[in-house]
Amino acid sequence: MTEPIKLGFIGAGQRAHSLFQNLVMNKANEDKILPTAVFDINSKLCDNWKMLVDSTHTNLDELLKQDLDAVIIGTPPATHANFAIQALKRGIDVWSEVPMGLTIDELWGIIDATKSNKGNKGKYCYGENYCYM
Repeated sequence: MTEPIKLGFIGAGQRAHSLFQNLVMNKANEDKILPTAVFDINSKLCDNWKMLVDSTHTNLDELLKQDLDAVIIGTPPATHANFAIQALKRGIDVWSEVPMGLTIDELWGIIDATKSNKGNKGKYCYGENYCYM
């Protein structure tokens, strides 16, 4: 059996919690994902995660110092690119809600961070999960 993915969550609000429920609590992912840490600037939101992850952080650098394989970004759109770039530069894989960024410079920043990170680690993926009727 392979080691579980050590997963961090950037954002502790409603969207991140929904992603946690759908991914981590899914029986198909049992023993495949280890929810490790969460970051949010709102310490009260972090308090809601204390029974779900090993550590909570109100400082992004502290989260990114954890031994993480990947992070999920579930924060407001204006923050996606900055958070993704910081994680990618540390060689951490990123799955982010859309949009990737709000400017062309932010998009190029993500591409550049992906290409220049540690030992070819740190892949980027964005997720679009709306169902249209």
